[in-house]
Amino acid sequence: MLPKDAVDCANAAINAVGAVMAKIKPGMRGYEVDAIGRQSIIDSGFPPFPHATGHQVGLEVHDGGTTLGPKKRYSASGILRKNEIYALGRLFCRTAISAAQLLKIMCS
Repeated sequence: MLPKDAVDCANAAINAVGAVMAKIKPGMRGYEVDAIGRQSIIDSGFPPFPHATGHQVGLEVHDGGTTLGPKKRYSASGILRKNEIYALGRLFCRTAISAAQLLKIMCS
């Protein structure tokens, strides 16, 4: 059985991705997308995370383009364009259980 804080964290991350997916569209700036996911995590009762929400994917994993991150820390003022692909894999919150421990529990 997973610890309650790990389940709450996973649900917060799922909800944050859903919030971003419901609002992301061409013409938005990267920091605007980041703010949606970040606020969802905070609204779930977890502290803000120290990294970007996501990034553009191209021929390589980090292929340049707009970063979905805080305005002050990243090149996140770029504008999202139609047909670009973005990864939202970094929305998470901190819990007392580590990611490695959670993965071990889930896979056993």
